[in-house]
Amino acid sequence: MFMTLRNALLAAGLSALSLPASAATFYDNGAPNVANGYNFGNPSVADDFTLSTAQYLEEVTFWAYSNDAAGNLGQIGWGVYLDAASLPGAEVATGLATSSSVTATGDFVSGYSIYEVTFSIGSLLLDAGQQYWLALDSGSLFTNTTPGFAGWVFNSDVDGDTAVYGQAGSWSRGAAYPYDSAFTLSGSPASPVPLPASGVLLLSLLGGVVAWRRKSGRS
Repeated sequence: MFMTLRNALLAAGLSALSLPASAATFYDNGAPNVANGYNFGNPSVADDFTLSTAQYLEEVTFWAYSNDAAGNLGQIGWGVYLDAASLPGAEVATGLATSSSVTATGDFVSGYSIYEVTFSIGSLLLDAGQQYWLALDSGSLFTNTTPGFAGWVFNSDVDGDTAVYGQAGSWSRGAAYPYDSAFTLSGSPASPVPLPASGVLLLSLLGGVVAWRRKSGRS
């Protein structure tokens, strides 16, 4: 009976230790507040961010304008780059993701709509204190192969450097548009999840039972 109790306590304690952290927004660059943005296609668009704690990037949400959402927002080319003199520099990771949701959120200008677009990238470890750049495009990065017309919507704030447009090794910043781009980043903390109080209690109870059995000479 003791073995059954001990195994049950151990399983419960280990379960408490290994509770996964659910994906949550860890960086918010703001929602669209300006009826303008940089166009996708060729060039692509990038904006910078810096994290206060190390995180695993798993999901990106951004706001785009488009006149053909099904054609040019269904797949998103993405890239994360290190900073190089306030512009995107060395590549950290790139990919092509299928959007998990494309939701119209309002009107833009000239018959365009604004869409909230979300896509997953797996899991990418990002360090604290490092300035990164997120680059996005409709379809693959640095190409112009999707139909219609789309771009990344600005917000009305600047956190770090303003958004840029261009391609690898050749980025430009429009002096007339001193804005950031609208996006959020979600994922999980890189540090271990603290042990819940219930887990501490269970492991303490298990340790006490084991010590009592050894003292009494029982197995």
